Amino acid sequence: MIEYITSIRACLRSLQKCPAHARVSFYHNIASLVDKLFDCLPDPLFIALANVVRSIETSPELKERKTANVLEGQLVSVVNAVQTEILTSTRNLTKRSGVITLRFRSSIPFV
Repeated sequence: MIEYITSIRACLRSLQKCPAHARVSFYHNIASLVDKLFDCLPDPLFIALANVVRSIETSPELKERKTANVLEGQLVSVVNAVQTEILTSTRNLTKRSGVITLRFRSSIPFV
């Protein structure tokens, strides 16, 4: 999941610098990466984001940066929140596994 989030961040950074004719490919990449995030973590937010990105990808207003800038800002916020939550959960799980390992170390020899 962290790999997908990092890839979305890279696409969003590249999207800021790319010319108008190349924006469609970046939006397509972002939509497919958000779909992969949904496969890992089935949250309706990811499906909604992917649908919005696809609708902007096919709209003629895509060439106007004003329309897309709002979505890009929201995507950055969502990606930051998801990444923070994943890293926090991973850290908590790592701490818990250390406690569980220490607890069973003396009582069960095969652990």
